[in-house]
Amino acid sequence: MALNCFSLTLQQKLVNNPTHEFSFSIFGDNDSDDGNNALLYPLQKPTLDLVRKIKQMSAARMDSNQPGGDIFSAIEHIILCSREHIGKKNYVKRAFLFTCGHGKTDY
Repeated sequence: MALNCFSLTLQQKLVNNPTHEFSFSIFGDNDSDDGNNALLYPLQKPTLDLVRKIKQMSAARMDSNQPGGDIFSAIEHIILCSREHIGKKNYVKRAFLFTCGHGKTDY
């Protein structure tokens, strides 16, 4: 569900604001460098290839032994990547968080 929401937002931005830059990161991924966050698309102008990649991911199954991952670590990761890319440029910065809204339910 979260990937579909991101895909629709991305498509809208591609049509209405093609100069906006996007980054795509997922959290709760065991194969990432820090055991939580994986940067799948660096901060840059989106392309149709990114839309296709998101569509493919929507059909894929992602397994993680972490229940949901650490969302605060993911937010910090995005902020650091943004600061590194933007530097002292005067950009309007906005972050979107797409989630299916549930965590581990079998306590």
